[in-house]
Amino acid sequence: MGAGRGETRDGDRVYPPTRLERRAAAWVEEGGLDEATFFAAYDLNSAGQLLGSALNQAMQRALGLTYEAWRILWLLQLVPSSEPRRLAHTLWLSRPAVTAALHRLEEAGYVTRQRAANDRRLVVVEATEAGRAAAERGREAYVDLIRALFAGFGEEEKAALSRMARAFWWANYETARRAGMEPKVRPGVTALPAADDPGERRDG
Repeated sequence: MGAGRGETRDGDRVYPPTRLERRAAAWVEEGGLDEATFFAAYDLNSAGQLLGSALNQAMQRALGLTYEAWRILWLLQLVPSSEPRRLAHTLWLSRPAVTAALHRLEEAGYVTRQRAANDRRLVVVEATEAGRAAAERGREAYVDLIRALFAGFGEEEKAALSRMARAFWWANYETARRAGMEPKVRPGVTALPAADDPGERRDG
């Protein structure tokens, strides 16, 4: 038997919407959005907010940094150096958010910022030894949290969740870019675009 209107079913577990959520769905439906689409967007957004909040708390406890700041350290583990504009583009953060995070990381001794030797207009960002160590401590916190959050999910469920999230991401990437949107967390929490990622194609 399938789940009812607005319900999600996971094996023998059913998660019906609250009365307030049903009222919210009905109100939006009056504006022209069907209930199924409303709950798909609502549940995806709710899950993302929960995950983002949990990651922020984990990094605050482990490093005294925001999750966004740690993602910069993560990225600098994968590339030898970068520039603020490329950090913003790759991590889908606003320029002001990157500037603020870099200021905090530099104060902590985790990164250095220097003018590029071949173009004084450009700023080159590199991780220090302390920054690389902080990135690894953050990785431990990240792994522990993600394992805990997904402990109740089977491999097929995790694969299905990833597949649907990536499908949503790919279907809406270019529209979001053209509209100037700057989501704070990318699906899959990727730190670098893969070779066939739409973001990589846009940069090329």
